[in-house]
Amino acid sequence: MIPQLIKENKSYERGNLAMKLYTTQEIEQMTDEEFTQFELETQTLEGTPINMYSNVELVESVKLLNTLPNTKLVTSAGIAEYFEVSENTINKITERNAHKLQEDGFCTYRKDEIITLINKYIVEVESKQEKFILTLKDGDALEVPNRGLRIYTYEAILRIAMYLQESEVANTVQDLLIHRNRI
Repeated sequence: MIPQLIKENKSYERGNLAMKLYTTQEIEQMTDEEFTQFELETQTLEGTPINMYSNVELVESVKLLNTLPNTKLVTSAGIAEYFEVSENTINKITERNAHKLQEDGFCTYRKDEIITLINKYIVEVESKQEKFILTLKDGDALEVPNRGLRIYTYEAILRIAMYLQESEVANTVQDLLIHRNRI
């Protein structure tokens, strides 16, 4: 687990991200040359400073996320899979924090809005009693309840990560957010 790594090694490495962690006191005592080196160490292996990471890059540096085709939008099921928690957990967080998540771009799309959004990737639309099943070109099926489908942006996903306490993936995302904002 990440907090244990930080305590033992004073370094952080996850996916394509690598950095040495310093205490505030250590940073304050650095010379200009040491601080320049510190700034270099806070870059990813690809050379992009952590604080320059977009929300998409930050989330996907931990683990790949299954988005709707050709979008940066994710369903409740996709978020549950990403954080390795139940979809019910994601739905409860959404219900309790809907106002904040809506500020971050979360909303419920109706069937026709989903079809418009990913139309060129849909092979078949099947109507069931309380839902529609969209078969996509890649073979995946997307179930859209008659009441609509909850869709999240990456900003909403980051907020959900902050609410989750028992997900190792969420803990890693939280750590990356904290370190990104320190730089």
